[in-house]
Amino acid sequence: MKPFTIHPRDLLFFRDARPMGGSSEGAGAGWPLPSVLHAAVLSACHDRWQQGTEWESKHTHLTEKETRKRARGQQWNPTFGGLRTVGPFPCLQTTRTSANGNTPLPPGVYLPTPADVVPGGIMQPIRSLGDSNLPKPLSRAVASSVPPTKERLGTWMHLAALQMYLQGDLTPVTTPAADLYDAESRPGVGIAPATHANAQSVFYQAEYLRLRPDVCMLFLAEGEARKVGQNTGVDVLEQLTTDGACPLILGGQRGLATLQPQPATGTLDVALPACGTRVKWVLLTPALFDNGWRPDWVSASGDVLLQDMPARAGYATRKAWRLAASQRKAPLAARLVAARIPRAEAVSGWKLDGEQGHSGGTPKPTRLLVPAGSVYYFECADDAAAATLVRQLHLKVKSQRLGEKGFGFGVCGSWQYLDV
Repeated sequence: MKPFTIHPRDLLFFRDARPMGGSSEGAGAGWPLPSVLHAAVLSACHDRWQQGTEWESKHTHLTEKETRKRARGQQWNPTFGGLRTVGPFPCLQTTRTSANGNTPLPPGVYLPTPADVVPGGIMQPIRSLGDSNLPKPLSRAVASSVPPTKERLGTWMHLAALQMYLQGDLTPVTTPAADLYDAESRPGVGIAPATHANAQSVFYQAEYLRLRPDVCMLFLAEGEARKVGQNTGVDVLEQLTTDGACPLILGGQRGLATLQPQPATGTLDVALPACGTRVKWVLLTPALFDNGWRPDWVSASGDVLLQDMPARAGYATRKAWRLAASQRKAPLAARLVAARIPRAEAVSGWKLDGEQGHSGGTPKPTRLLVPAGSVYYFECADDAAAATLVRQLHLKVKSQRLGEKGFGFGVCGSWQYLDV
């Protein structure tokens, strides 16, 4: 994947599922979900190539809606199914001090603070003390050895600080969100759907996200379009940013931004520390699992079902490769023993009806995401099993759903038991 940056031209609005009206203040200043980024880049591709491209094969299996579109004489719409994104993350472009003027802020990308980081230390699993009410298959509790305090941690952590945390540094440095972006509250007036004019006596209050002048959004992306039977394709994102910058509509209320390729390579290259037989997996983006908080590649008994993927070149068709990859082998000699997971993140949305001029529509189902920063602790039988587990998890997307949109992206580190 290649790095790209997004530079907003003004406020951005990323609304959650909470209502906006009366005394409720619409929370629209949250950091955007990976799906919002993916949808924005995909829309930019559709705006650039509205009539399709010569790089991508047309689909022969049409849905009922696509059949009706062709019956009305509408042009074929490309899918850009090879688009993959990871992010976004805040990226500081210059060196400056924090808002309090005491802490220097190094330039570079900032990542979510792991959930096991506490003021003055890092939480660690403790050995079993007998029966517990931990959810299965967890067998170890996670505790801290430092005294409790009212000090609050920052939401973000610089890439270099995260690297030290993964290596076992017990005093990681965090960065408050206010040093990277602000939440601004503004009033608004409701719009009547029938007249598209101001609705009388309908007011609301909404929050907006404003990045600091020297902060942008950084993400990784790849998108290759190829026709069936061809071994090589065309880099869609390279074509999209041929002129150096591409206009982007990001978030609600059609927030304006520009998409640019990032000249620096390896922006999110987190070096892998020596993990031994105890491996922790830290989520840098939210994940969506069918089993709730437990990954779908972890059995109910805690066994890890991941295996090394077969090479794509060894199979004639993608269907044969996917079939071979989906066949589970014997469980890996590794078990999930502990987890540190904050409260689930509830997300929803609204699906517009494209056949009615993108008006009306239906609400999307509410989903519970495992939030970014969640930590999973695995104990492996030997070094070989640990190496296989790390190859499958480090800098990889392992969300059961929405993986192509960057959900479930994480890194690996080491952990030790806390003696109590």
